Amino acid sequence: MKKGEYYEKLKDPRWQKKRLEVFQRDDFCCQLCFSDENTLTVHHRYYDKDLEPWEYPLEALVTLCQDCHRIEYEDQFEVDKRLVRAFRETGFLNCDIEQISNGLINYKMPHTSEVTASMLKWVFNNGELQKVLIDLYFDSISKDKT
Repeated sequence: MKKGEYYEKLKDPRWQKKRLEVFQRDDFCCQLCFSDENTLTVHHRYYDKDLEPWEYPLEALVTLCQDCHRIEYEDQFEVDKRLVRAFRETGFLNCDIEQISNGLINYKMPHTSEVTASMLKWVFNNGELQKVLIDLYFDSISKDKT
């Protein structure tokens, strides 16, 4: 879809209604920097080519100010690439990565706190720690099955 077509869809009353629901849920406040004075936007945490902008569940949408939205969008592809690389370096196959991705998409999290976001960023930038946490996770799964 072309950018112009997408922006036309954002004028649709169904999107305007969904957008207002997200703003109200998030108390008209950016969920990253907590500003309530900057211009706010609604960010789609992920995209599905089969969904219209207003068809996403509320959990897939979050209020961000324009500055945080721009940074989130610009960093998205690099973060995705680093995350997939981290999984591959620890031995995951495509099917494993898809299962993890589906699990995260289905996890209902209205917004991420600054502390959680900072912690995850630190973990994803620390290869040694990633390996330790993944090993601990799989150890706990194997113990649960016995």
